Amino acid sequence: MTSRDNPNKTEKALRQKKLLQQEVLMYQRIMEGMRQGLPFDEVLKLLVTAVTQGLGYDRAGIFLVQPDGVTTELAMGIDTRGKFEKGTYTFTAINTPNNDPFSDIIFRYKRFFLSNNVPKRRLKGGGRQKLVYVNQNVLNHAIVPLEIGKDNVVGLLAVDNLFRPRFISNSDIAVLVNFATQAGMAIESFRLHERITNLTVTDPLTGVFNRRYFDNNFASEISRCKRYNRPCGLLYVDIDHFKKVNDQFGHARGDEVLRTVARVLRAG
Repeated sequence: MTSRDNPNKTEKALRQKKLLQQEVLMYQRIMEGMRQGLPFDEVLKLLVTAVTQGLGYDRAGIFLVQPDGVTTELAMGIDTRGKFEKGTYTFTAINTPNNDPFSDIIFRYKRFFLSNNVPKRRLKGGGRQKLVYVNQNVLNHAIVPLEIGKDNVVGLLAVDNLFRPRFISNSDIAVLVNFATQAGMAIESFRLHERITNLTVTDPLTGVFNRRYFDNNFASEISRCKRYNRPCGLLYVDIDHFKKVNDQFGHARGDEVLRTVARVLRAG
């Protein structure tokens, strides 16, 4: 039997090929972003675009779990006008089953969420209520985990077809789950790269940028201000009699002075 005799087999092969192409393209773009020093938001835009343009969804949103393990925020998505948005949705995941699809996936009570009708969620009493955080005009909607390793959910990937309703199948979910796993690893790789980079350009005591960062970025900052016709200033600060503070009160108190000065400067 040839693939021509089995349309399902052909469709699956084409879908897997498309997914592989998008994964390769995604990693190429992210690696290039790392080399160029792209900010995290730009990397997330690359991922969202890979889902919409590459996998054919109208919209996509990446929700990331914050360090407290329950607060989850829209890190990057597409709004009803087709424009990028971030930070417009924040919710607290609740560690009880059947509370809402977002929480169920984060705490691994459900593997994914899929609806080709007005999204709803089941309540404990058996009733139904509209799913919060989802545009109620959306018919075709799915949520899958951004997962690192086994049972380590770092976020969620939500997709829908708001502009041109298109049915989302279980096969589409399988593709999304695979893609989201790769995207989750890409996000963690970028975060690790970012943390390592920050260690080389920040002062460990105060957390402010160091001389190396200044030398690497001063010229480009001057160029940016010229390009946008903006004023540029340079603040040079010296702490009077700082040696006396160390001598009289000890280096621990001197370190606290440095941290305080850095905090005041950053706040200003």
